[in-house]
Amino acid sequence: MGAFGFCSTAGATAMAYRPMPEFTGKEVLKLFRYDVFMGTITDLDSDWPWMMGKIELTPAAETYKPLWYFWTSEGNFGADPPFEIPEDYDKGWAIVQEDGQREELDFLPAVHADGEIGWR
Repeated sequence: MGAFGFCSTAGATAMAYRPMPEFTGKEVLKLFRYDVFMGTITDLDSDWPWMMGKIELTPAAETYKPLWYFWTSEGNFGADPPFEIPEDYDKGWAIVQEDGQREELDFLPAVHADGEIGWR
């Protein structure tokens, strides 16, 4: 079980429960796609199964901003973006703790234009 309290998919129909961690909200996490550093996450909070915080994106995240911002915009729920989606956009995402512990994400993190991030 992971240290972040995420839900994990096990096939398309079942979800495995991982307990929420206790944290102070002062921790600093990092978002990676494979080995590329995408941003620093602070001001942590949770609402099971979601973890959330504020993210400061790096220049490496530029490719994903249009996709994130399109999918997190209220009026676009269920709509197809009017641009090409990067190949394997939902693969290789991970959150890394200050001690180096890495938790692979099962879903694309939700990054909002206001700097909020949510993941599970």
